[in-house]
Amino acid sequence: MSYTIGDLFDRLSIVNCKIWHIEEERRSLGSDEAERALSLSDRLSQANDERVGLVNQINASFRVLLDHASGIKSEIAFDAEDILGSPKNKFYRVPPKESG
Repeated sequence: MSYTIGDLFDRLSIVNCKIWHIEEERRSLGSDEAERALSLSDRLSQANDERVGLVNQINASFRVLLDHASGIKSEIAFDAEDILGSPKNKFYRVPPKESG
């Protein structure tokens, strides 16, 4: 599933807040809490990896949109319409209505 630009920025802001809270928690640790500090370092590393992945997806999405606007067939396997979302909301995908 591809995410819209809005979805990606939303996820990125959440990860940035998570990183900020982990760093705050790590700064408040005492010198006797080495094991907990190591655990926080692992969480911080995972969150940073997630952030890098999201930034890469955002960059690729902008590349597709620029190619689309220029009339160039993009080499990246995203669809410009999926990235933008629906006409009602150009940055967030509207979930499909359930039938039944």
